[in-house]
Order: sequence, then structure tokens, then C-alpha cells
Amino acid sequence: MEKHKLTVFLITGQPGIGKTTLVGKIAANMRNQCTLQGFFTDEVRENNQRIGFDVVTMAGKREILAREKVRGNLPKVGKYSV
Repeated sequence: MEKHKLTVFLITGQPGIGKTTLVGKIAANMRNQCTLQGFFTDEVRENNQRIGFDVVTMAGKREILAREKVRGNLPKVGKYSV
């Protein structure tokens, strides 16, 4: 059995330069070649305005992470309820 070395990537940069797009394309290209683990956050827009973020696993499962204007007593980070 061939051993594989664990490789970790950390991608940083200014907003809007394509970090999430890059991660999505890398994951799509590598999904059939190896086991991917981890997640990324993807902004959610409505009427061209950011209203929150989703967390997306490398397997493609998407869930709400944070949203603006949520009713109830949820914890807040800035203007977003989490």
C-alpha cells in the first residue's frame, strides 16, 4: 500500500481576489484523485448585496454559517447572526 504525505494548504488574500473560486476549482479537479477534507466559506448574495456566508465541505455539503437580519436571539459577529 502506497503511503501519501499529508498536504495542507492555507490560502489568504484581500477580499474579492478569487480565493473561494480557487479552492472550488482545486477541489473539483482533485475530488476523484484523492480524499479531500475540510471546508471553505462562501458568501451569499441577494440583489447584488452580501447577506451572509455558507460553510461548504469538500464533499459539497452546504449549510448556513451566518446571515444578516435573522430574527431571534442568535449570537452576532458584526452585523451577522451566527
